[in-house]
Amino acid sequence: LEANGSQRRWQIAESVSRHSDQLLTAILPRVEDYASRLIRADGESGTPDEICKKHFKVDLQKAKTKLVAEREHNAFVCSQKPDGWHLSTGHIFQMNKEYWVCLTPACDMVPSQMSESLKKAYGNRLPFTGVKLQLVPENAELDDIQSNRFIFFRVGGEVKCFSFNDPKFSNSKPLLHTLYAESRGVFIAGTFKFKIARTQAGTTRLVSKKYDAIVVSQLRYEYALNLMQKLGVSMTRIGLDFEG
Repeated sequence: LEANGSQRRWQIAESVSRHSDQLLTAILPRVEDYASRLIRADGESGTPDEICKKHFKVDLQKAKTKLVAEREHNAFVCSQKPDGWHLSTGHIFQMNKEYWVCLTPACDMVPSQMSESLKKAYGNRLPFTGVKLQLVPENAELDDIQSNRFIFFRVGGEVKCFSFNDPKFSNSKPLLHTLYAESRGVFIAGTFKFKIARTQAGTTRLVSKKYDAIVVSQLRYEYALNLMQKLGVSMTRIGLDFEG
């Protein structure tokens, strides 16, 4: 009860999340059983392609239709609509016509948990690691689509594919920056908008420039965790130029 507004909001969100998990755990077995019975019943009436065409009027025999279906599925399993009231792990945001993902651990993104040393160093700005996402061309063949470096989310009502690093080179280094979220990453009330300070090259020296940003999507937690792990591996490569 003595917590300030930011601390109270964080505690409420944590409490609601835990209760939601308990509720899901309670109903999940019955939902899984019902889904299994539905699949068994449908399985007796034709092939998956035939069933899909019959129930959803989607013809997966057509290459273009199948591509759209695959992208919709991939977006469903790896991303979701954004939630929360402050910037956090896995939030995908647009800044200066570019797409970035926040890959700082969630515990370091809670506004009320900002350490005194960070407050002294950066004031009301919360530093975090942002990785620039690179758009994968529509006609690109993703032979290594299960390499865990591709993500899918909606852009303007259409599912797009992005890569964590250079799409052409699986072992390439991701483009990462330390960015600074104004107001400790708290969104403007009723929106997913916030402001970012970014250090970049000026005419004769480095300068800090402020940008408007908006969260447009969010990675599911396991996918955000995977990218954080890949980022850690990339940052600790010894690079001894061994040849096989």
